[in-house]
Amino acid sequence: MGKYINYVPCASLDVNDITQLVKYAPLASLDVGENAFYARDLEYKIPEMLKFEHGRISARTVFPIDRRAGPAAEVITLRQMTQVGVARITTDYSNDITLAEVFTEETKSNVRSITAAVQNSVQEIRAAAMAKMPIDREKTDAAREAMLRLENKIAWQGDAVHGLAGFFTDANIPRFDVPTGASPVATPWAGKTGAEMVLDMNLTVNPIAENTNGVEAANTLIIPRAQYNLAHTTRMQTGTDTTALNYFVNNSPYINSLSDVIPVDDIAGLGTAGKDVLIAYDKNPSKLVLNIPLDIEQFPPQERDMVMRRIYHMRNGGVLIKKPLSIRIGEGI
Repeated sequence: MGKYINYVPCASLDVNDITQLVKYAPLASLDVGENAFYARDLEYKIPEMLKFEHGRISARTVFPIDRRAGPAAEVITLRQMTQVGVARITTDYSNDITLAEVFTEETKSNVRSITAAVQNSVQEIRAAAMAKMPIDREKTDAAREAMLRLENKIAWQGDAVHGLAGFFTDANIPRFDVPTGASPVATPWAGKTGAEMVLDMNLTVNPIAENTNGVEAANTLIIPRAQYNLAHTTRMQTGTDTTALNYFVNNSPYINSLSDVIPVDDIAGLGTAGKDVLIAYDKNPSKLVLNIPLDIEQFPPQERDMVMRRIYHMRNGGVLIKKPLSIRIGEGI
């Protein structure tokens, strides 16, 4: 409550006295912090609530997803059969006819649970309702985000402790070092010309078909975002609008659309000794898959001591590489 400037019985004042009081009343008689308005009265709240944005989660975009194992599976086993044999021209009564054979190999991947939980006290739920703040939904989104980020990390890097394979843990995928460019900056794309970038992309994509006699062929190329931006802005030569990436897509026998060249932040620095890489592969579930036997599920709320707790759960089997020769990694860009 503000202070009165003075108190004089109204009956003892005439009109002139009141005019003088109002005219000369000292304005400084309000204490510091006292005002006709409260600070909150002049505060404008932006209607929407802004959230911290994380980087994109790439695994579910770049890998085909396989859900067939089901939530009860503990191990996923891939059996691969290879046919071998050499035929000969023979004569009657020949006893040296060669045999054709088949042999099988098994690749196993563990399946593990990923969990997260959220909880709200009864009073917190009431307070959120009064403030019209969707805290329950926001906590659910936070749990889902945390689980998908762990899934994403496993997809690329695996988890040796829990026996989960990731893309970069497969030692059978062919790798090579991209050639050094003419610039003294050496290998990284920051010092390369558009033509040298195109060469690196072709050296990553084309040998897949060449080394398998056309059995395998890449249809997708993924590049760290910084190098993707360079390829998208570096011109092939002075005076032309054709960039390195445009030229590559327009002339590649296998990658024929800009939508098939994908910037992926997660692969930066995941090559040998922390090198940046570009990856060509056949985006096909017969070649590689991200195993998600069970997507995110929510268990019924559990109440204890005036606190509501909800658990979220999913099952993950890592990335299974079925045909390593359908993939090729170029390192050092």
